[in-house]
Amino acid sequence: MMRGLYTAASGMIAELERQDTVANNLANVNTSGYKRHATLHQDFERLMISRINATAPRIDSVRDLVHPNNEFAVLAPTPLGMLGTGSHVVDSWVDHAQGALRETGNSFDLALEGSGYFVLETPQGLAYTRNGAFTRNAQGELVTHAGYRVMGENGPLTLNGPDINISREGLVRSGNQAVGRLQIVDFAEPQALRKAGDSLYLETDGTFVIPSQAQVRQGLLEAANVEVAQEMIQMISALRAYQINQKALQSQDDLMGRAVNDVGRPAA
Repeated sequence: MMRGLYTAASGMIAELERQDTVANNLANVNTSGYKRHATLHQDFERLMISRINATAPRIDSVRDLVHPNNEFAVLAPTPLGMLGTGSHVVDSWVDHAQGALRETGNSFDLALEGSGYFVLETPQGLAYTRNGAFTRNAQGELVTHAGYRVMGENGPLTLNGPDINISREGLVRSGNQAVGRLQIVDFAEPQALRKAGDSLYLETDGTFVIPSQAQVRQGLLEAANVEVAQEMIQMISALRAYQINQKALQSQDDLMGRAVNDVGRPAA
């Protein structure tokens, strides 16, 4: 009976984590370059359950088939099937699918069409993002709204001219002068990137940088790849699963209470 409590409780915890992930996706539906997250659930070890200590009338003769005696034989354990022992969240994954492109008209807003990432200089080292909502700081450098410098192939990009033009190949021109080319990279295993918050990703030991074929679109931003209807379905599903586990836990608790208070009570 105690196992049933743990099974239901583990299911509630797993569904609560899924609910938090879905809520975070919905909260970032308007965040440029955001990639939806999902949780990976896995069962704990499943157990084979058997019927034990079952008895049947002992049949020693044909006569016993008609008039069985009062002796009983203990049967061998009979397998009944597998018993789940709960579930847990083993990992989360990021859906790196392309989001829709929306026009802003801001010459510092950039979007990537295809697989790839902008490279940023941060206090943690180089970071990568799909959020191309950039601006220009007091030194004329192309930066994010958090102040991280956007890297070109030869270092940070400085834009001193009034007119900024960026080609689809990432060539940056300030006025009539070419000031560099955006550094855009891709990864063989994007799932190995580590989420760092603020739509930033960091490299891990499992990442391997490869050339990117993405094209730059100036004056556009990539919207989050979150489908509100799909996330709402996931939220309702997680809520219903949580409630089912909650009911199971309450039933187990009621049965345990009856076993303690009623079954062992002496007759009046």
